[in-house]
Amino acid sequence: MPTTKQGNVQGYDSPELSQFVEDLMTQKGFKEKLDEEIFAGVKQDLKTSLERRINAAVVANLPAEKLSVFEEMLDSGDQQGLQKLCQDEIPNFKEIIMAELLNFKKTYLGV
Repeated sequence: MPTTKQGNVQGYDSPELSQFVEDLMTQKGFKEKLDEEIFAGVKQDLKTSLERRINAAVVANLPAEKLSVFEEMLDSGDQQGLQKLCQDEIPNFKEIIMAELLNFKKTYLGV
């Protein structure tokens, strides 16, 4: 299975993903409890963990014959190519991403 090196599946190395993680941390009460530097480090760790979960979910749904192309794009950081490949090859791509975001939120917040 490909590993996350320089990119992530759907271009979610984005402000939206960062904001999603920050919102979760705020809901947990960490924004008030942690100093800025620690907060930023925890946020980056959580974002990396979420990206890996999203990548794993997408890989599990990608046709086997497209895995080598996927890995090449992931390694090169071709975010636009990854986005197009996933949208073209995975019929329920957006639903898979949303499900991973919701599962991550449930796990993190313990709900």
